[in-house]
Amino acid sequence: MDGAAEAQAAIPLRQEVLPDLAVKHAHILGYEEALIADVERLRRYASTDKDIEVGDIALSDATTALQAAKAEIAGSGSLDGATELRLIKSIDALSPKIYPATLASLEIADIMEVGKRGLNDRQIQVRDQVNRLITWWIWVAIVTLLLVFLTSAVRENPLAATATQDGDSFSPTLFAFSKFVNPIILGFLGACAFILRTILQGLANKTFVLRDGTAYILRSILGMILGFMVPRLYSDASQGFLSDIAIPFLAGYAVEPMFAALDTLVLTIRDAVSRGGSLAGGKGK
Repeated sequence: MDGAAEAQAAIPLRQEVLPDLAVKHAHILGYEEALIADVERLRRYASTDKDIEVGDIALSDATTALQAAKAEIAGSGSLDGATELRLIKSIDALSPKIYPATLASLEIADIMEVGKRGLNDRQIQVRDQVNRLITWWIWVAIVTLLLVFLTSAVRENPLAATATQDGDSFSPTLFAFSKFVNPIILGFLGACAFILRTILQGLANKTFVLRDGTAYILRSILGMILGFMVPRLYSDASQGFLSDIAIPFLAGYAVEPMFAALDTLVLTIRDAVSRGGSLAGGKGK
């Protein structure tokens, strides 16, 4: 086979191999740029937050590694193995110091900055997910608040509790239903307030990370359960604004403390029953 024939035969091979090499090279460049960006975010956050004690050595090592990495990218277009290892060691050294902030939360905070440009497709997708999450829970909270107003208006109407179903504008059934469902809705509203506050606070202090939406749904369901149950732990004499409005809302907002209190109550009762059984057994002997 002559040279022209060999060159012609090699064309299909180059057409198959070169695109794969280009994709692989782009992937490597994307990884290296992401690695540099991660170290830069870590170093900036660790050096600007006054509550974090990192140490001058770790910050100096991260700064030196970043300078070397940027110089290599600008020169050869790729990172040397030793420089890449120095970047990874900087991440390992700084990451535990900045917790509860993480690499993911720092990137999200960077993405969500107003007017941020130069985002890649993945970062645009992350920004859209965060915006959709906030918008969804804002609308859920608004609708829930409207339901609270509606059920509270029915409960507070003086005719609702005494009206009959024969031509009166209010039904006792509607009143009873509103009285039953109102604390559940308030517990759900408290959970919504906690979820929104957690998201916005996490974005502000750069600790927010995207999680599966099921976690927020579980939180809201627990808020409804506590909103319904907690007010019923009090006697009828305590009924009023505090019991009807504040306690269901606070129960839904503070799910963990409420369940911690219930756990303590259950353990106290269990210990008391165990001690009572032990004393009874001792007397029987």
